[in-house]
Amino acid sequence: MLITKHMDDYILKCKNKDCGITFRTDLKLVLYCSEKCYDASLLADMRVKTLAESIERYKDDTDIPTCKICGFRSPNLIQHIFEVHGLRQKTYMRKYKAKIHDLYSKEYREKVPTHGNGDKAICKNCDTVFEKSSPNQVYCCEECFVAKTKEGKRLRDAIRWPRRKAGLINAEAGRKLVCKQCEKEYITHAPHSTFCSKKCRNRWFYEKKKKDYTKRCKKCDGEMKTHTHKRYCSKKCKDAVLRERNLKTAIAKSLKKYKDVEGIPVCKICGLKGQRLHYHIKAYHDMTTEQYCTEYSVKEKELTYAPLHEANRIKNKQIFERKYKEYMERTRAEARNKYRHA
Repeated sequence: MLITKHMDDYILKCKNKDCGITFRTDLKLVLYCSEKCYDASLLADMRVKTLAESIERYKDDTDIPTCKICGFRSPNLIQHIFEVHGLRQKTYMRKYKAKIHDLYSKEYREKVPTHGNGDKAICKNCDTVFEKSSPNQVYCCEECFVAKTKEGKRLRDAIRWPRRKAGLINAEAGRKLVCKQCEKEYITHAPHSTFCSKKCRNRWFYEKKKKDYTKRCKKCDGEMKTHTHKRYCSKKCKDAVLRERNLKTAIAKSLKKYKDVEGIPVCKICGLKGQRLHYHIKAYHDMTTEQYCTEYSVKEKELTYAPLHEANRIKNKQIFERKYKEYMERTRAEARNKYRHA
């Protein structure tokens, strides 16, 4: 007969106001059903505390705006509205019929520069002197902005192409060029045009793809036929080049890292320094540790850094002992006597 005793379970209610569900647990002093509820309750308590502090801080100042949702007071309410209530400025103002003085205090509005303060600047397009209406203004008018910027280019294209199709813009005002495919003359307004039509462009690229030409592989110097910008004849050559490149960078990093450390093992093939050379020998030199040791007359202990290896061994032992102790304290007496016969 086996003895199987279990601790009584408790049915408790979650103390988070938004949750409030009942849950089962074997511990009596649990307050929340999950970590999410615990974090939510902490955040709610923090908000209540900050709200009380803000009201007490600005209780005598009538110029400080108050939030119309929760009553929070601050000289700048935008950050509070976005972080706590998840609303943007426009939606808050439209929903609660608020104005700018309901979001910013008078002192805050005076500090922030909203106008150009009468400063003068030179327009980047027409070189005329003008008074700034905002601190970062660069162009004197909207026409200069449209003529110079990328956003203005979209507007220009949207206006120009329908007018050209309708025949309102003179086509002869453009440049005369020779098509790269059919070698006919055509008139264009585009600055980087090379083909007279889409058909010619597609035909030129299709014919270029069909033509194969011989090249030399950059690794093995063998001939290969291709119609693209290929540099290697096969995946083997490409992987070999990448491995060489990675090995060079790894050697440079290791020499820089362990230049002041004594007793670090060094690879006798390439000169790389490392705490453990087993993986490096297998990955980059295609050799096992036994082959490497016999060929270069090296003991297997010399491939690892002795002091660090000993320190890691002691550390792992301490971690194991700590975890084992925690496990023994956590397990119940009934569970240990589970398989004892009565």
